[in-house]
Amino acid sequence: QGNIAQSLKWNSLGLAISRYSMLTRTAAARHPQLVVWPETVITTDLNRYPALLQSFLALSREIRATIVVGSIDVTHKAAFNALFILQPDGTYQVYRKRQLVPFAESFPGRRFLGWLPYVGELAGRFGTGTVPGVYPSTALPIAPLICWESAFADLAHAQIAGGAQLLVVSTDDAWFGNTSGPYMHAQISQLRAVETGAYVVRAAATGISGIIAPDGTWQKRSEMEELTTIDGRVGPRVVTAFSRIGPTPVAIGFIVLYVLVLAVSVMRHD
Repeated sequence: QGNIAQSLKWNSLGLAISRYSMLTRTAAARHPQLVVWPETVITTDLNRYPALLQSFLALSREIRATIVVGSIDVTHKAAFNALFILQPDGTYQVYRKRQLVPFAESFPGRRFLGWLPYVGELAGRFGTGTVPGVYPSTALPIAPLICWESAFADLAHAQIAGGAQLLVVSTDDAWFGNTSGPYMHAQISQLRAVETGAYVVRAAATGISGIIAPDGTWQKRSEMEELTTIDGRVGPRVVTAFSRIGPTPVAIGFIVLYVLVLAVSVMRHD
């Protein structure tokens, strides 16, 4: 958790590189197998700066651990909010965010409303990822989730069904400031842990970062606006009823239960 304020983030690439590299080397003394950095902490396209990408791969090789780096992935079609999963063997994979934040990362209906003044400036133009990726790591197979993707049970379930053992949430909650937002967002990750039976490793720019056990309790966590590293042990996920049946049957079950309760209530009043 580098604790770089939102007001500095987009103009302090050098600070982010040095600070997160320093924190990672500090954590290396405890021999980690997985290191997670926050969302878009590297505010540029790593693919367009091979020397920077190679320096991060070298860092992964140096500490002999998988490093998940929040950055931007730009293609000839679009820019994506992405996580680069860097391996000690010099290879890497890219996960692209699938659930964009409306009016911040995307503009719903832009194709039809583009004629309105300032629509182009109202929201980012990130592309939408389509792959519910599951990636190997030097720890366990990981399921990356970026920011508010952690609020969507179906996204996490798709990755668990694909073989993921560990949920990795990379986020930038600095947008919320000192409001209740960061705390509420962190609680959502606890819910995903309980549903999937998986440990959750959560990295936030200014807080709250930590490790959540499958029962939803925090093993360790940071405070808000704290410059720190959080370390701890994780393990394979435990099987839960939710992970077996998925969110759709659960939702249908609740709807049916609500209709039955409503019907019984109406019959009693009749």
